[in-house]
Amino acid sequence: MSAFAAAGSLSSHFQPQSQQYFSVAPHPSNYFLMDSLDGFLSRPPSGPHIPAQSSHPNPALARLNYLSLSSYFDFLTKHGELVLDLLDDAEATDVAPDEDDPIPEFEDITVCQTPDGQVGSCVSPTECSSVSGVSSSPCSVPSVSGDLTCCVHTAQCSQESANLVTYFKNPDYPVPTFTLPSCPISIELLPDMCQVRMDFLHLSLSPSTEGLCNSSNSLIFSTSPGGEISRNTLCGTISDGSDDFLSTAIPHLYAHFDLSTDPYPFSSHHLNFLISVTEYPSTWNIRVAQIPCHTSYQGVEPSPLVAMSNCSQWYSGLAGTITSLSLLDQDKQFKACIKPDPTTCAVKYTLHSVVCSMEDQVQIMGLDMVVCGGLDGKEVVVPAGEEMGLVVRPGSSKQGDGVASYRVGYSLLQDCSGLTAFGYSFV
Repeated sequence: MSAFAAAGSLSSHFQPQSQQYFSVAPHPSNYFLMDSLDGFLSRPPSGPHIPAQSSHPNPALARLNYLSLSSYFDFLTKHGELVLDLLDDAEATDVAPDEDDPIPEFEDITVCQTPDGQVGSCVSPTECSSVSGVSSSPCSVPSVSGDLTCCVHTAQCSQESANLVTYFKNPDYPVPTFTLPSCPISIELLPDMCQVRMDFLHLSLSPSTEGLCNSSNSLIFSTSPGGEISRNTLCGTISDGSDDFLSTAIPHLYAHFDLSTDPYPFSSHHLNFLISVTEYPSTWNIRVAQIPCHTSYQGVEPSPLVAMSNCSQWYSGLAGTITSLSLLDQDKQFKACIKPDPTTCAVKYTLHSVVCSMEDQVQIMGLDMVVCGGLDGKEVVVPAGEEMGLVVRPGSSKQGDGVASYRVGYSLLQDCSGLTAFGYSFV
């Protein structure tokens, strides 16, 4: 199916060599958490303060780079014969793909961004109209078909989309929808796409009751076989729609797909959404982007949007805020990861709010210590490593009503000279 395929009818879909990593154990008394990093560093013999520009990168400067997805399709368009040769080589070594496996379509897709921060693809106005897209700003990409427009692709209830980036909103957006018993939408993955990023630009549903989402007022996810998503249900207010739509701090979630797994009964891998609203003013505007993993071809620079395979969230800015998604009924490990940066020597975390319930735990990667409750406003510095961010571990009792929320700021430090933070030396 073409990458610009129109949203169709939905029928049966709802039946880097890393740097060395230092593991840092906490001081037995945790005394350092009673003081801020700046306060600690202001006393000798801690050494000089880190320059503000290095220790506090401006989060406003960090934006999601969706334009980076174009390089993958540009490579396929220019080197399609090379890719087919790779497939022939695989067949010659008796590891040929299944006859039913789809052959990648080497169609050139140029990703574009509109002035208001929406992401689309450059097509002709006629083609945009034929695939239920919304024409926005003009594209400057040369084309034999004439002037191109940045086409923003959308999907409505009971439709399927096979576009690289798809938006779906409640029917009355931005006016809330009061009742909508069932709104299924399915995303069909293009060949060689093994991740899907969901950005919740605006999501406000009925709140949970005693830690549980009501199925008649919730957003439910499901995947074809081979798909994995750490959250199956969302409810409550995730985002109020006021953030910059390209901010790296937008609440989001990743789904991962094992492309070696047969997606049967689907013909290809799918990510499915089911939104239900019953007598509650609800609003949603969700951007769904397919991410190529570049694992098959040499010479393609991975997009910064490509997350590590075990990460449910992926923060790619030098600074930002890691926010929870109203984590309820926590029964799976959940990792909110920060993209490693080769120039980073340490990470500074600011614990704005971390609230845990039952036996569930929130930990900072690289620091063997639970940071739940009583530490709001405190700061912790941890050496940079292959894995950075937060990990949420479910308790053993499985009583439900898991992690309620967390909001943790982070800054990647790029100058650790003379830094002795909390008694630990950074080399």
